[in-house]
Amino acid sequence: MIDEHVKNPKSPKFYVKKYLDSIKNELQDKIVLDVPAGNGATTEILLENGAKAEPFDLFPEYFMLKNIERKRADIVDNESCGF
Repeated sequence: MIDEHVKNPKSPKFYVKKYLDSIKNELQDKIVLDVPAGNGATTEILLENGAKAEPFDLFPEYFMLKNIERKRADIVDNESCGF
C-alpha cells in the first residue's frame, strides 16, 4: 500500500519512511502511537521497522490496513479514546 507514497520524493511519507528506517533499532518492540493514522501508511512503516504501532484517527474508517486494530481518537470525547 505504501509504495506509491514512499517512492515519491514529493510525498511527505518518503521522508517519514527515510527517518523511521534510520532509527529502526530504536523502534524495535516499542509501542508507538500513530496519530493521526490516516490510511495507515505510517503504521505500516512502523510495523516494518519492528515497532508495535497503535493507530488512532478521528476517522478510522479510512484506515486501509487489514487485521490491524485502529481506534477512534477524538480529543473532545474522552470515552472514544478509552481514557
